[in-house]
Amino acid sequence: KDGENRKVSEYDYEKSNGETGKVTNGSKFKLKANESITIKNIDSRFSYKVIEDKNNAFRAKDEVIEGVIKSAHEPCEETFVNDYKTKGEIRLDVKKDLDGRKLRARQFRFNVYDENKELVSVGFNDENGNVVFNPIPVDNNDLGLSNNILKATNKKIYTIKEVNREEKGYEYDPKTVTAEVLLEDDGHGKINTKIKYK
Repeated sequence: KDGENRKVSEYDYEKSNGETGKVTNGSKFKLKANESITIKNIDSRFSYKVIEDKNNAFRAKDEVIEGVIKSAHEPCEETFVNDYKTKGEIRLDVKKDLDGRKLRARQFRFNVYDENKELVSVGFNDENGNVVFNPIPVDNNDLGLSNNILKATNKKIYTIKEVNREEKGYEYDPKTVTAEVLLEDDGHGKINTKIKYK
């Protein structure tokens, strides 16, 4: 719009992917990462405001950009910059059997270690032998980068060990279970997981 409140006009646009069309005041358009749109033949002295719709996974550094076109002969360029945040949880699941006696809830403890041998979760059995672990949170850092772009998938390896609490009369299982976890970003701020045990 300008200071004279002229009638709203249609303006031709062209996107960097080759798409063309027309926009008016209040029109909406979509851009993917690294795409741009050029709106043509807007008179000088027009003021403009561009508002990015909110998205839970994408956080805009500036949700509103506005200004005044100073010259019809010089391009007026604005850029929206977004941060993408994604997260999820890894929920591991193993079973505990006990021969010779009835299993008590929280009788056995299990530790989960990451690839750096750091303790990342602890679990205890219930009375049915199901081992309930603290969920392991994952986010952008766990997906990693490829050519400075967030990867859509990544694999994590965890080891699960029963803790020898040295309770008299019990033999503790020395076995180590390996959990291979495939992380998959859904593109909307959520990391899904697929787990294989070995």
